[in-house]
Amino acid sequence: MMDYGKYRYEIEKKQRESKVKAKASELKEVRLTRKIDKHDLETKAKRAKDWLEHGDKVRVYLQLMGREYMFADAARETINHFRELIDGVFEQAPNQMGNRIIAIIRKK
Repeated sequence: MMDYGKYRYEIEKKQRESKVKAKASELKEVRLTRKIDKHDLETKAKRAKDWLEHGDKVRVYLQLMGREYMFADAARETINHFRELIDGVFEQAPNQMGNRIIAIIRKK
């Protein structure tokens, strides 16, 4: 004879573990600006690095406002610097869609 409550607990425990393992990585998002301060960039990078360690991917987008559109190269440099701070690799390289520059970063 065995305890039915214990048996049910073991079955439910195995089901919960399989759900956690089957969880696909999520896509988290970070919004930057071209004139972001160094400390603000480091703060956002720290949070994004935690997401990468957790197994998620990070979408970085930088929106260009007005005259900033002329400085798209500087915006790409900001995104590259952000990638270096979080120690990741581009899954999707930075590309410009209208007034936004979007990139997806994953763990090395």
